[in-house]
Amino acid sequence: MEMIMSEVQTKREPEFSIVDKTAHRLLRMNRSAPTFPWAARAISLVLANAELPEACQAYPCVFTKSEDGLWSLVAVTGVEVGRNLFLDDQSRWTGRYLPIVLRTWPFRLVQQPDAEGSRLIAAHLPALTSGSGDALFDQEGNESPWLLQVMKELVVLDESAQIVHTHVKALEDAGLLQSRNLQFMLPDGRQLDLGGFHVVDEQLLEALPNDKAGALHAQGVLAMAYLHLLSMRQFRQLLERAAQASANVPHAPVAA
Repeated sequence: MEMIMSEVQTKREPEFSIVDKTAHRLLRMNRSAPTFPWAARAISLVLANAELPEACQAYPCVFTKSEDGLWSLVAVTGVEVGRNLFLDDQSRWTGRYLPIVLRTWPFRLVQQPDAEGSRLIAAHLPALTSGSGDALFDQEGNESPWLLQVMKELVVLDESAQIVHTHVKALEDAGLLQSRNLQFMLPDGRQLDLGGFHVVDEQLLEALPNDKAGALHAQGVLAMAYLHLLSMRQFRQLLERAAQASANVPHAPVAA
């Protein structure tokens, strides 16, 4: 069974270095044609709760639970491990919505603040250049406006983790979550079983007593639940992408 995970699945986790205004003052980034080869094997991407209104129109958005009990909201981007269906052959994103985790690449937020309590960012330095592109810093050594926006989005993604966990835990405590497996057959005859994720049971949600529904609404949980349910329509398009990708790529014959 292929399992949806709450982390990006890659052959090798990219290495990050803390961005330093002095050491990296000449670095630039080509933002006009971003590519994401590191995400080629990802079948799910973590989402911030604020992304759901747009993401639900482009991807199935489901809930996953880590081994330590933390809930995450993820966009499903593939149906078999090792194959992201939203990257073309040049590693360009083809989805209708670009998640924050991709928009902020190649930067990540450092969990430990510096001595002054400020949040630091790290970068995958091979994705940057000293040649053409947009400068990270201006001549005075200040972060460029676009880098400041990236930093803001990184904070949003980081702070969202606890919000998402709290909201999904409320759905779990209300008995509204169901573990789900998706079984389907590709045109080449391969049968796949996609699991490891949870969805809201729509019938149980509609049958929720008014007092419980009101409490969830007050917490903002119902909005997440209904947008998640809306996103389930995107599974059809995801499977269509999988069928098209399978038809275009030859596979070795299965041994008898």
